[in-house]
Amino acid sequence: MRAMYEIRPVTVRVRGKEFARDVVQHPGSVCVLGLTTEDRVIFVRQFRPGMGRDSLELPGGRIRPGESPEEAARREMEAETGFRPRSLELIGRFFPAPGYSSEEAHCFVSDQLVPGTMSYDESEELSVEFLSYAEALDAVRTGEIQDARSLIALMLWGEPLFGRLQPAPLGE
Repeated sequence: MRAMYEIRPVTVRVRGKEFARDVVQHPGSVCVLGLTTEDRVIFVRQFRPGMGRDSLELPGGRIRPGESPEEAARREMEAETGFRPRSLELIGRFFPAPGYSSEEAHCFVSDQLVPGTMSYDESEELSVEFLSYAEALDAVRTGEIQDARSLIALMLWGEPLFGRLQPAPLGE
């Protein structure tokens, strides 16, 4: 079995002194806030080894080599939920753990979904759940939703204080 990520040693300089650090080399990730015609948000529930339990989160995953964030978002959304996005709008990009990982997460929203084919990885076992935005916020408040990509995508998309912020264009 091969490792999913590479650990890269780096040296950082702080006030003239050098310190050794390790960085998890990550290809980047995506998540999709998919909205049904009934204005329900599509979530998946799956076991997450880092948490040691199931996690309720927006569909998403790693970007594959040579794949754009948009291609990864389309692939992950369809594979995990059986819904294929006709259109995607980037609502934000962020680094979930910049202290030790190079991962950049890309969050998209789609309200134009068509039936597709669910085909998640053999190492995954997940279920699809539909929540209203208010139910999703309640799940955040109660701690049922703790995934960073999901929390930030919900905040960027729907909260009046943060909602509809325009991210910097890709590549900057």
